[in-house]
Formats: sequence, structure tokens, C-alpha cells
Amino acid sequence: MLRKFFAYYKPYRTLFMVDFCCAVFSALLELGFPLIVNRFVDDLLPSGKWEIIMSLL
Repeated sequence: MLRKFFAYYKPYRTLFMVDFCCAVFSALLELGFPLIVNRFVDDLLPSGKWEIIMSLL
């Protein structure tokens, strides 16, 4: 049953891999953004490192 299912995707294997890689990349970005904001709010703003903050903007 799975063999028959994957036979339909054989002509679109490259497109499927590109789509899958983009989905993984998007998921990693969604996980990374809150970590970056957390570091910015918890570490950089209270310490007053304005040179670093302005270079990031």
C-alpha cells in the first residue's frame, strides 16, 4: 500500500525534498526567534550595552 502511495510522488521527488527542507528551515526559524528575543530582553537591555543593541538594529 505504501509502495503504491510513494509511486505517485516519484516524479515530484525533487519538489518534495525542496518543500521538506523549507519546512524544516521554517520550523528552526520559528524556534530560534524566541531565543533571540529572550537574550535581547534579558541580557542586553538590562546591561545597557547600547553599542551592541544599536548594531543589531
